[in-house]
Parts: sequence; C-alpha cells; structure tokens
Amino acid sequence: GGGGAGGCGGQGGSPGTSGAPSIGIVFDAGTAPAAPTLDNVRILTGDGGIGGRGGGGGDGGLGALGAVGGEVPRADRTTPPLAGPSSGGHGGKGGNGGPGGGGGGGCGGPAVGVWVLLHGAADPGIAAAVAAGATMVPGHGGRGGRGGPGAAPGSDGGDGVERDVVVE
Repeated sequence: GGGGAGGCGGQGGSPGTSGAPSIGIVFDAGTAPAAPTLDNVRILTGDGGIGGRGGGGGDGGLGALGAVGGEVPRADRTTPPLAGPSSGGHGGKGGNGGPGGGGGGGCGGPAVGVWVLLHGAADPGIAAAVAAGATMVPGHGGRGGRGGPGAAPGSDGGDGVERDVVVE
C-alpha cells in the first residue's frame, strides 16, 4: 500500500502586545500658533508598560492513514492466488507535523516627558521651550515581553526607552 500523508505543522504563536507609554504632557501643536512659555515646571512620568509575552506555538497535525494498495496484473504474478486477484492493504500512517514556533514578545512602553503632535504643522519650538523652562523626571521604559515557547522559541521584545521630548 501507499504511505500516508504527513501532518501539517502547527501554527506559530501570536506575538505579544506592546506595553503602553507613560506620557507627562501632550501638546497638540496643530492648533497652537506658538510654543507655550514654561517657567520652573517639573514634569514627572510613570514607568512605561511591560510588553506582553508571546504565545506558544501550536501542536502539529496528525499524519493520515495510507491509501489502499493496488493490484498486480495477472501476467506479472509469479504465483496465481487461489481465490482470485486481491489488492494490497492500506499503507502506513504518515508522520505527525511539527509544532509551530513561539510568538515574539511585545516591546516595552516608553516613558516620555512631553509628546508633541504636529498634524503636519511646523514645530513652533516646543522642544526648545521645554528645555528652557522645565525639569524632566522621566520614569523607566517598560521591560520587553518574553518570547513564547515553541519548536523555535520567540524572541524577547525590546525594552522601552526614556525620552524628554518626542515631536512627531
């Protein structure tokens, strides 16, 4: 009989989610004609969120039973069977599929003192205003999540960063 079909490999694990950022102040520069004046302002942030762990890889599928064997033509037989022609039995079961790899860990969230949203507008100088009139006390970036288990373990996520000002 013919050999069985091998099972499908398991699906990879889902990636971990990213940690949330911790932001002290958000400026919407798209509506501000000029940078604000900051005088002796202290900006504190919490720590960024921890990244989520990657999911584990799934198990592989089971192999299938082999096909029914064929017949040998009468002319090719060395000894004719007494009961007439008969086909061969089923082939053996195919191998099982391998497990899937683990999902990567999510990255840690950043800790940002001031986040400036430009919405396509020009920066009115908010980073300079913050540097001139504010003291930053940022938290720590969140720890990256661990990679998930599997046939090939997922990579750990990167740690979050600390930034005084982000302008985008």
